[in-house]
Amino acid sequence: MVDAETFRREEARLETLLRRRMRRRDGDFESLLLLAGKRLPRGAQGAAEEILRARQMMGHPKLARQLDDKALKRSFRTLERGLKGFDPKERRARIAYEMASGLGINLAILFLLLMALAWWQGWL
Repeated sequence: MVDAETFRREEARLETLLRRRMRRRDGDFESLLLLAGKRLPRGAQGAAEEILRARQMMGHPKLARQLDDKALKRSFRTLERGLKGFDPKERRARIAYEMASGLGINLAILFLLLMALAWWQGWL
């Protein structure tokens, strides 16, 4: 059985970490997790879903007794690791690098095609 106070404390701690990582001031825990969505690693996404499911179950006394304390703690740890590993600046830099490299490859292919066309037409 999961202690409600411990659950709320862990949820509040993760909410502050989410606010810092996603750079948001408003919104509750659930909306912040939805915002993080696919930006988180797969394991952290699954952990976030488990935490949200447990959050709903905590509102019902009989369902709250069915929650597994160890699995929920594992989910909190997994989500915390995923959030600590998430760096928005690094993500933006990686996206810019990928776009620049894709553009460079496309320009190189275009140049080669133009050179092949020039050679074929006898301009070279």
